[in-house]
Amino acid sequence: MKLRRIPKDVVEKSVYKISRLLQIEHVLNSRPWEISGGEAQRVCIGRALIFKPKVVLLDEPTSNLDEENESIIEKILRDISTDTKLIIVSHNKHQIRRLCDTHFVMKNGMLLQNTQR
Repeated sequence: MKLRRIPKDVVEKSVYKISRLLQIEHVLNSRPWEISGGEAQRVCIGRALIFKPKVVLLDEPTSNLDEENESIIEKILRDISTDTKLIIVSHNKHQIRRLCDTHFVMKNGMLLQNTQR
């Protein structure tokens, strides 16, 4: 955000707002090795969202996470999907059905199925 010359007070407000949304206020001053995998995943999502993108590409956003952190991240993704288009790549068919309005099934680069809710 320094490169974009965004004022420090605006940066602090944005970081606080995103950290509250992602439930990671308590790790703002932590080192990467001091936080859990779920918290680290949410920090990565926060870094992507801080610039208010129109589209976010997520590759396996909940792989390697326990059920509790997976459900937290899924809730966050549902919440942000009202303002931001999400493109999610995942092998978790159940998660895709829970999160996405439209999903595609591909195999060897070929589109096999296109489903809309």
